[in-house]
Amino acid sequence: MQLKVTPIVAGLCMLGLVTVPAFAADTSSNNPNEQQLIEKLSQQTTELQKEVVSLQKQVKTLKTQHTVAHVAKSQEAPIKKVSTGPSVIPAQSIYENLQLQKHTIMGKRSEQPTPVYSLNSDPIFISGNPITTAPYLGEHTAFDASDLVVYFTNVGIDLRLLQQREKIYGIYKQYGLETPRDPMLNISGGLEAQYVNQKPYTGNKVSDVDLTRGELDLTANINTWTTGFMTFAYDNAPPVTPMTGERVSNARLFLDKGFVTIGNLSQTPFYSTIGQFYVPFGSYVSYMVSDSLPKMMARIKDRALELGFDRAWNASEINATVFTFKGDSSTSASSSKLNQLGANLDYDITQPKWNATVGGSVISNMADSLGMQNNGGSNSTVNFAGFDNSSEQLVRRVPAYDLHGSVGVGHYTAIAEYVEAFHDFSPANMTYNGHGADPGALNIEGIYSFPVYNLPSSIAIGYGMTKDALALLLPKQRYIATYNISIWKDTVESLEFRHDINYPGSATATGQTLAVSSSGLGHASDTLTFQIGVYF
Repeated sequence: MQLKVTPIVAGLCMLGLVTVPAFAADTSSNNPNEQQLIEKLSQQTTELQKEVVSLQKQVKTLKTQHTVAHVAKSQEAPIKKVSTGPSVIPAQSIYENLQLQKHTIMGKRSEQPTPVYSLNSDPIFISGNPITTAPYLGEHTAFDASDLVVYFTNVGIDLRLLQQREKIYGIYKQYGLETPRDPMLNISGGLEAQYVNQKPYTGNKVSDVDLTRGELDLTANINTWTTGFMTFAYDNAPPVTPMTGERVSNARLFLDKGFVTIGNLSQTPFYSTIGQFYVPFGSYVSYMVSDSLPKMMARIKDRALELGFDRAWNASEINATVFTFKGDSSTSASSSKLNQLGANLDYDITQPKWNATVGGSVISNMADSLGMQNNGGSNSTVNFAGFDNSSEQLVRRVPAYDLHGSVGVGHYTAIAEYVEAFHDFSPANMTYNGHGADPGALNIEGIYSFPVYNLPSSIAIGYGMTKDALALLLPKQRYIATYNISIWKDTVESLEFRHDINYPGSATATGQTLAVSSSGLGHASDTLTFQIGVYF
């Protein structure tokens, strides 16, 4: 509001000052009519002077209000308008809104947090460091939770988190918002429960209900260059004697993964990760409830250092990584240095109607895989935690390679992966049918995705096989089918049937010269599993 009463008041004031003496000068007139006129004008002048005083008070009040409003407005952060879509509403700088929480207006401190509007229609309130459970700040998650952190594949998760962080900061840049100056914490997690009914290789049918997964993922986007990640999980396995079978008593919580990633893909294609994580050897992507045979054989988790390169252009992306870690097994009993090396190369292409991924990995020694360190067998046979539970020493290293790929066309997807050792183990370490074992594993899956009453669902069928893997207690062949559906948002309900065929009855195997006993040789096993998972 602009004040324009000042000139009027000034004129009235001057009129009052001038007219009063003029009328007073003529008060000595003897004309009665003139005398009455003079008295009447004097009365009107007095009333006019009162109105001038009243107007002066109003002007003073308006000036005060205008000054206070101007000061308060100057303290407010500018609101930046966004008009790129009908669902996008005005957004304010997050940092500026954090400052607005503490500003003082007309002498009173604001007690309520300032609303910050997200890129959808839902307002959020921030009174400290931002915490979110969405994959990208201000965006809704997928109905089937496929874009949540807990759903990321474990191998290569550091790159996925790095790409996610770039998208988050890209949203700020796209809408002209200031990048947050404080860390952002992304919380994700999941629970999975199963009912299992199984006809094992030998013996009667068994059934069970179990909580097979409990996980909490914490991603801290410290700044535009640094990301920290931790995964807390619980152990659903029964404890070792003397408490065998008491799973509830053993439900311990432990740190599954924890690492720091340094990189900024908008500035450089290079990045680095250090900590405890699954090293990028293999892919192990699967639509099944059960782990794939290559994953059960060759996936490796250790405390490692990784250097990566990721470059995307047009519809293509290439990612290359090299990594090193100390490892548990070695050819020397006194090994105390980094002795494991590995590398991975992936190429992705995405087109409007189809997409494809192809990649390969190598590692200098596959004996450090989880499937070889702990094959799940009892202590009375051979548990490959140190092969014979006392030594990790090998006669020779056994390098391995992994080939993996996928292709998707419309509603159809195909996945394939094969892992194998470059040469056999020494007979002193692992054998199959009297010779050094040369283990390998294959997984092939075909997936058809389709909606059911607008609910995302898929059917997956697969085939798997292994060779020279009896000592690892893996089946010779596997036929598997799984149906997945998301009945409710951020849940996945799955029904799986698995048919495993064991190695023939004439097969033999040893680990560290100890014989592997298996009463199920030459038999088959059928397993029906229902699983429900909830994710956030």
